Amino acid sequence: MLGALQVVYNQAIDMDPKRILSYSAPAFLSLLLGIAIGLKLNNDQSEPISVAVEQQQAAAPPLSTHTDRLDSTNAIVPDWNQSIRESVQAHRPENILAELQASSSGSHQRALIPLVMQYWADEDSHSALSYALQMDAEEDQLELVAIALAGMAKSAPESAVEWVELFENPREQDYLYAAIYSAYAEHHPAEAMTAAQALQAGHRRDFAMAEVAAVWAKQDAEAVFNWLETQPLNRQLQDIYGAAMVDYMQQEPEVAGAIIQELFPSDQQTVLACQYAHMLAKNDIEQALNWVASLPDGPAKTESLGLTIGQWLEVDSEAAFQYALTSDSDLQITLLKRAALNQASLDPAAAAHSLNRFPEATRAEVASDIALLWAQQEPDAVINWIDELEDTDVQQQAVRGAIEPLLNRTPEIAYQLAATVNGGARVELMHYTAKRWHEIDPGAVIDAVQSDPELTPDQKQQLLSSVSTNSATMDILLP
Repeated sequence: MLGALQVVYNQAIDMDPKRILSYSAPAFLSLLLGIAIGLKLNNDQSEPISVAVEQQQAAAPPLSTHTDRLDSTNAIVPDWNQSIRESVQAHRPENILAELQASSSGSHQRALIPLVMQYWADEDSHSALSYALQMDAEEDQLELVAIALAGMAKSAPESAVEWVELFENPREQDYLYAAIYSAYAEHHPAEAMTAAQALQAGHRRDFAMAEVAAVWAKQDAEAVFNWLETQPLNRQLQDIYGAAMVDYMQQEPEVAGAIIQELFPSDQQTVLACQYAHMLAKNDIEQALNWVASLPDGPAKTESLGLTIGQWLEVDSEAAFQYALTSDSDLQITLLKRAALNQASLDPAAAAHSLNRFPEATRAEVASDIALLWAQQEPDAVINWIDELEDTDVQQQAVRGAIEPLLNRTPEIAYQLAATVNGGARVELMHYTAKRWHEIDPGAVIDAVQSDPELTPDQKQQLLSSVSTNSATMDILLP
């Protein structure tokens, strides 16, 4: 089997790239699996690999046929699926799985295990489950049990649920319940939801209902909404509604956008507005901006506009920056801060030296954000930049931004930077940095405070007293 898999791999990389592209990902993976299983089965009959390959290729439609069907790739998948399904069932899937599990060839070969189990479970879920349960607690046992139970759930969901009780770990049970109810919902979503609701109230019931709703909404979100109309509203159904709306955005984008606009102002409206704006902005920034502009003033509008600007900055930073400059004053700071953060994450030095492009009223906050990011990468450079700033308010906010990352790496430098601030904020920042520094090197803090020529004797005493008082002795109790 191992040699056969190597031949499969070699054949795959030798294919004409245009032919490979004619397959969807599932179809190409099924092609590899089909050839691999065919090679293994023929090897079991002591036939040369070359003969097995020729037979498999003869049985398969010629690749040229597939390249002529680029617009109907999905039609290829059932053909290969049926061929593989018949091969798995005809040649004992347990033998195929046993050899795959015994192999030490790596992740590529082990990736075939759940695929073979899937075909087996579709035809005989009870036998597939029996095989999975008898495994010696291998790392993929739970996954294979879940596949088998999902196959069983398509025709006998009640029986599948009973098997879950064999597992005592709550997380494992949740994993299996998710597989069962998701599979049930794929074919009978309304019945699956009824079954989930019949469970005892609690986490498991909520979990099962959420799984069913997630699968159902991908098929028909409007059907989920119709079901919700018949239910008494509660927090869980509110969550199901939010999740279904995400799928509905894809299915009926215009209607979904109108619904979100009419929602009562809430956290849910804000989240959905951001998700909808993100979806629009991926294809058309202008459409996203126009939709966001139609929202009533509030968190939903502010957050979704900020997110849209963030996406715009990734594709055209200058245009997004100019838009932010002309925005309403209430939103301008939020948008410009996002623009500054975007530039600072790419090139903090360039962002720092373009600070004068920002409106004067926003420079202090922008400087703080730039310093925060820059200090994590080049602490010396950000200190030099702060020293060159002429505006006192801007400089003070830049110091505040730089201090936190500096405290984590070089608290003594953070303290020294705090000491450069003018005005009342100087003592405040020195207290904060001295306290953190004192936890690491109390002697150095005392020396630094005592030698500071700008502190009065009273200020020195207050600072040291505050630091020593707040630095409580750590105590832990060991067994």
